[in-house]
Amino acid sequence: MTHAHTSGLRSRPLATYLTLLFALLLAAGVPPAAPVHAQAGDAGSAADVRIQRAPYMLETGAGRPVRAEWIQVVTPAQWPGLGPVAAPAAVTPITAVTPITAVTQITAVTLITAVTPITPVTAVTPITPIDAVTPITAVTPITSIDAVTPITAVTPITIVTELTTTGTPVTGAAAAASVDTVSTALLRFPSRAATPGPPVFILSADLFEPNKPLPDVDKILEFVALFNDDADVVVVGLRGFADAQPMLRCAGDYNATLDEAADKALLAADLGAYFSTCDEFWRNGGVDTAAFNAAAMAADVNAARAALGYATVKLVGIDFGSQIALEIARSYPTTVDRLALILPIGPDQLLKLPANVQSQLERLAQLVQNDPQLAPRIPDFLALMTQVLTRLEAQPVTVTIRDPATRAPVDITLGKYDLQLVTARALTNATQWSLPTRYYEMGQGDFTWLARQAYAWRTGITANLTNLTALCASGASAERRAQADAQAPATLLGDAINAVYFDLCTAVGDPDLGDAFRSEITTDAPTLFIAGTMDAYAPVANVEELAAGFANVQTVTVNNGTHDLLDEAMPELAPILADFMLDDPLTPLAVTSVAVAPALEPVRIEPVTTLVWRGQYFNNRNLQGDPTIVRDDPAIDFDWGEGSPSPDINPDNFSVRWTTTTDLPAGTYRVSLWVDDGVRMWVDDVLVVDQWLEGTARNFITDINLVRGPHNVRIEYFEAAGLALARMTVARVENYPEWRTEYFDNIDLAGAPVVVRNEQSINYNWG
Repeated sequence: MTHAHTSGLRSRPLATYLTLLFALLLAAGVPPAAPVHAQAGDAGSAADVRIQRAPYMLETGAGRPVRAEWIQVVTPAQWPGLGPVAAPAAVTPITAVTPITAVTQITAVTLITAVTPITPVTAVTPITPIDAVTPITAVTPITSIDAVTPITAVTPITIVTELTTTGTPVTGAAAAASVDTVSTALLRFPSRAATPGPPVFILSADLFEPNKPLPDVDKILEFVALFNDDADVVVVGLRGFADAQPMLRCAGDYNATLDEAADKALLAADLGAYFSTCDEFWRNGGVDTAAFNAAAMAADVNAARAALGYATVKLVGIDFGSQIALEIARSYPTTVDRLALILPIGPDQLLKLPANVQSQLERLAQLVQNDPQLAPRIPDFLALMTQVLTRLEAQPVTVTIRDPATRAPVDITLGKYDLQLVTARALTNATQWSLPTRYYEMGQGDFTWLARQAYAWRTGITANLTNLTALCASGASAERRAQADAQAPATLLGDAINAVYFDLCTAVGDPDLGDAFRSEITTDAPTLFIAGTMDAYAPVANVEELAAGFANVQTVTVNNGTHDLLDEAMPELAPILADFMLDDPLTPLAVTSVAVAPALEPVRIEPVTTLVWRGQYFNNRNLQGDPTIVRDDPAIDFDWGEGSPSPDINPDNFSVRWTTTTDLPAGTYRVSLWVDDGVRMWVDDVLVVDQWLEGTARNFITDINLVRGPHNVRIEYFEAAGLALARMTVARVENYPEWRTEYFDNIDLAGAPVVVRNEQSINYNWG
């Protein structure tokens, strides 16, 4: 069969393209068409499954219209036999209702735990302002939910209430949700063929990054074009995601503490409380949160297939969507023509294995060793990682950064677990190519990067509860948990790749689908696996585990591909996907391996190692009187713990003055000071660091522009009580990673600049 191949997807992963399409269509306000009912008896469907269809025309950036169809699918919230092994605990029903005499905005809601099924609302009148509400002067107390007559018709809604837990209100969220149905959105691109083959269903849900930025619509259309000449293409929205109703958003933001290093147990407790409040909110609004899982999502997709009249489908499952595709293949095997599983995650693979992460770090270390720029500076990347992690474990550090939104200074305390979490996350995408350089900088005492990364995940966290309920429902077998627990102690990052997600399942009622869901999947359907060798979320090892149950399997490995391989290698993968999905009869693929170049970031700093310091040590904290000891120190790199620099110096309440004069070439120099307690620093009698105060270990970074020639440097330090730490490094900035900025003392940019320095951003108001 001849078919067109389209390439050129480079800017975003596919999941973000799908998100944009649904957002654009929702914003466009597509009017609902008459509902179409599925036929009773369809596999995995029910007689009350309904779809609404409306034609829609997409305009591309080039002005080329693309014909599509917007489809809303309403399915049961609970599919028979697909609930958790242990049902969630019941909530005591309401037995009395206080009469309402006036309504402005509802900020607290008495909780209703069960409601007789309500026919879903299919049309909503636009919201109009409420100027007055006729008081309700008498309400008969509700003593039994079972006694309430089912509602069979609903007047179009013109009132939206606001229900809140704590934090930001969730406008109309639980109020608009039906307790017995869910609604999902699909986008269908009809084939251009006269007699199209089985449709291609694309399944993708970005479970752990629901707020990715949106790309332009042209990119997803290029992907759709791979298959559209020969088949209908249906981009499938899943329950809880992409314009589904209900969307289980949690009210307010979660903000972790900043004045302590991250601790797994504390983080799990705090996040558990946050998600427990969110789960309770939705349950008391009548929503069974345990129904948001991969098995139910698979049933939704199969019901949509039946309602649309397709006998069989070809499935493209991406990331978590691959788990749903696998469940469809197991539960509805006769409906699946073939499967392409990209970034595959099996039913017992959401819990990541630390040994796979360690193997990826070893591959990264080998790439560093083979890099001519990095190898001389980082001869052993794993040893460098061990050094930095050990240092943070022994002595957490406080770093001052600026809030990216307000530009206000913020202190954040960092420890080993912070670095493990940030590193594990980086190993899923292209950020990992900068890890060697970032660890090199931390080895030189600069923890600014870690502080910014940790601040990002500790503050302003917004959540969709479906992320957690779906993960906990898939769960992990006892064997998988034991395997992960046994591997973690022998690895650099431990179990940081799993963060605390699996520790939060009790907060949402432990909606585990059980070991039957996690059992091996077997299928005769032709299956293509695509995985990258540098993806800690969906490693190649997943394919090796899954493939045993497949009778007809082909595999494509993307060497150096990360979890964003659809972005990184789409030109190479596009023809492979088209060949596999469209060729009939199916033949072995000509290409089983592609490669992308690792974009390792070069080291941007060169340590200054020629400094020799004259140290004067005082038996008081204020540098008073004559020094007790005077000596030469080849470096300021001391961790005295609870001790002191010498038996002649007190373990507490001592101070030190270090001085040096050195010739340096012109340029920008980065100074890192890591101290417990206070420090100040002068360069050529100019005070550049002034932190003369008590406190636990803190990291201060400053960039100084120097002209060529001799420079006098003075550092003063004091220790109050407890631990004593004094470390200082100087490195020349060899290039400018963000903005190289030259400052002149005239308006014509004439002559030599007065200052040359790196700027992280151009965001100044000098008044």
